[in-house]
This record gives sequence, C-alpha cells and structure tokens, in this order.
Amino acid sequence: MKPKKDIEILGSPESAPIKDFTVIKTEKNIIKALNNEIVEKNILVKEKKPRAYAINLPKPSKLLAFIVANTRKPLAVLWAKEIIEFLVNYKVSVVVEKTLEFTEGERPKTLYLIDEVERSKVNVIITVGGDGTILSVHRYYKHGSIPPIISFYLTQQTYMGQFEVRNFQDVLSSVIHLPSMSPEHSYSIDTRARLECTLINNPNDASPTKLKKNFASRSGSNVLIERIQAMNDIVLDRGSAQALTNIEFSINGKYVTNILADGIIVATPCGSTAYSMAAGGSLIHPAVSGLLFTPICPFSLSFRPLVFPEDAQLTFKVSLEARCSVFVSVDGHTRFEMQRGEGVDINVSKYLASYVVNSDPHAVSSWYNSVKTLLNWNGKTMKRSDSMNDVNQL
Repeated sequence: MKPKKDIEILGSPESAPIKDFTVIKTEKNIIKALNNEIVEKNILVKEKKPRAYAINLPKPSKLLAFIVANTRKPLAVLWAKEIIEFLVNYKVSVVVEKTLEFTEGERPKTLYLIDEVERSKVNVIITVGGDGTILSVHRYYKHGSIPPIISFYLTQQTYMGQFEVRNFQDVLSSVIHLPSMSPEHSYSIDTRARLECTLINNPNDASPTKLKKNFASRSGSNVLIERIQAMNDIVLDRGSAQALTNIEFSINGKYVTNILADGIIVATPCGSTAYSMAAGGSLIHPAVSGLLFTPICPFSLSFRPLVFPEDAQLTFKVSLEARCSVFVSVDGHTRFEMQRGEGVDINVSKYLASYVVNSDPHAVSSWYNSVKTLLNWNGKTMKRSDSMNDVNQL
C-alpha cells in the first residue's frame, strides 16, 4: 500500500524501526498495518494467504525422484517398479531404498540408492503405500526441509494419501511435465505444518545442548539429536513405569501446570487422526494452523485436550520430584529417554511439508473422504420398520 501525498508516515529512516508495524496517519482516519492485517475505522480485515502453490520442478532429464514403497506389501513393490520403469523411459533419475530389491536384469542404469546420493539434491518424493510409508520418508529429512511428496495409495484411501496408484501415469505426466503426454487433471502444491522438537538438558538455557549418551534412537545406537522435525506427533510417556509422569509444562516461557498423566501428545492437524484421536483429541483439518495438546489418561478428568496457536512454544520439563523418567517418541521412528531436570521445547517448524494435490476446485478434498470412509464419520444404520421386516420374510 503506497502512501499518498497527504499521508504522513510516523517515524523516519533514522529512527529505530518498529518490527512488522507501520502507522499511517491521514486527515480522516488512521490505518494500521500489522502482519498483513489492516485496521480501518475499527474494522479488522485479514488478507487470505494462499495454501496451494504452483509446481515448479526441473525438466525430466535433470529430475531426481526418490521412490519409497511399502516393501512388506508385494503389490506396492510391483507398482513401485512400474513407476520406476515409467520414469526411466523419460530419462528421470530415480533413487530408492536398499530394501527395494532388483535383479541384475531389471535394475535401470539411472537407479541409485538413497545412501549413495546427497538427499538435498532430491527434487520430488513418490510414495506407494499407506500413511506409514509417507511418515517413513520424513525420517530422512527430520533435520530440515523436505521435497514435495506425491503419495499413492493402493486400494483403500488413507488419511494422507492423495491418489490411487492405478492413476499414476496421469498424475506424474502432469506434475513432471512429461512430453507426448496429455494429462486429464491439474495439480498443485499444498503445504502442511510440521513440528520441531528441541532437546535441552537445562530448559532454563535457551541454547540447545548436546544430549547425554542415554538419548538414543530406537535402534539402540547413541546419537546426537538437537532439533528433530515431526510430521504427525511428538509423544511424551512413562514407558513401562507404573508411576504417572510428572512434567512441568510452560507456554512461551511461562509456567502453566504440572502434567500428571500416562503421557501427553503434541500433534499437528495432519496428525490429529492418529494417536491424538485415539486419546480423545479432536479432528482438525490440515489447513488449520496450530498445535494439538492431548493428555493420555490424565489423573484429573478436567485435564482436557487443547489447541494452541501456531506461534506458541511448548516446554516440557521432567520434574525434579518425578517418580519416573519420561520417554519421547517423534513420529514413532525416534525414541529417547529424559531424566529429572531435562526437557524439550516443541513448536511449529519453519520447514513445512508439501504435498501434490488435485487443484480442481470442484474436487472433494481427500481429507473429508478419508474421514467419512475410514472412520464412518456421522454414519449410522437406518432401522427398518416392522412392516418392512414382514415383507422381507415373505
């Protein structure tokens, strides 16, 4: 918004700048602009930010695609190999996990293992399987940004899966812009929030410190973890201990309460259909920005689930009076133990996850379909009248 001649901007370049805040004074009214929000005559108008973005990928000959399949399902492996063959024919370089086995005759020359390439050079990720397959990809990018994901499900639609695998040629030809192909639909990028977990030995110190040797991954090897990205949820629980967890909980550095429960779940809206839902948390559309806070079997029945804004920083510190340690699980693939006095900071990550979705405005969101189909949401069986039962017995 450019100021007119009769508008005086309060402040000057020499004065101390006010972060994200500008006051513009006119003869008739005062307009305040704050983070794309405009207040005029006591009316608040917020500009709508786009969620869908155009897909911008290199041409096929310079594209590096990472294909991940659920190798425990033979059908997923067959479809993954068919997708690889389809892409290789258009000179697309393909990266796979070592668990996806190929014989000497069927392995293409432009096929590489994920451990052989720099992961930051991957342009797009293609998954074949369910939600667990999609989550398994995030462990390769748990410390930073992740490329766009094209998710294919096999037969039954999933919460995070976008396309049925039998339609992969139409989807890939449109997204990757393959020559001599005329796609039937258009697609775009939809962003989803991720969580960031910062592990700290001393929660009073803002800078993350190196972890002790007892902070280990599920594999049992000692690892150094300072910041981890999560797609679904971060769970704090008591493990096999019989005592309840005693965790000091703070928001934006201010103490709120002590958590006495079997544990706590901090989930993204995308993860609201997972563990959080089973523990009594609400279902939240992935387009909503926020953090879900869901207690697991709390000591007090009044300790109910909450939803915090996306700019909130949640701090969990194991109380010095706790009777047991606390285990932290990040998307189920990384798990470590915290002793008394140790804690974690959890907030919305700056590294968003991006998914290729159908950009047809008339298409029904796959999230609504999955909630109705998988949960039978608001479904009920109509009772037949006695007269109808009599007719069926004839």
